[in-house]
Amino acid sequence: IQQAGGLIGNFWTAYMIGMWVFSALLHFFDLQRTVTVLAALSAFFMYLFIHAGDPALLPWCLLALGFVSSAIYTTIITLGSQQTRVTSPKLVNFILTCGTIGTMLTFVITGPIVAHYGVGAALQASNLLYVTVFVLCLLLGFVSRHRTHSQAVG
Repeated sequence: IQQAGGLIGNFWTAYMIGMWVFSALLHFFDLQRTVTVLAALSAFFMYLFIHAGDPALLPWCLLALGFVSSAIYTTIITLGSQQTRVTSPKLVNFILTCGTIGTMLTFVITGPIVAHYGVGAALQASNLLYVTVFVLCLLLGFVSRHRTHSQAVG
């Protein structure tokens, strides 16, 4: 339990540091491309965590995963709000509500997966979700209006 707690601590420490770093850096980069790269890296580091043959790699995988995944949610919120010329509070609230429901569903869905198929299956499902976010971000690149609307504002 102590080792697992250390791994969780690694993830959340890196997540917190990543939020600070990305809050300073994100305005220098295209948000759609950034979130696509971050989702791909998150899927990659999750895959490494699941399939690491050496237990010494686990803390490093979770440090990297926490860092790169820290900006995904906030970047998606910002991207969503930039899809219209004038940002609507209703749109931002809708995006936040979807994120909150998604967070709740994580625990509702992973509990039965762990109970019936084990922890490995829950980790694989999490990795599949990272890959899904990556694919959706790629598709978003074809229809996103954030470049047009962010230039009109700034």
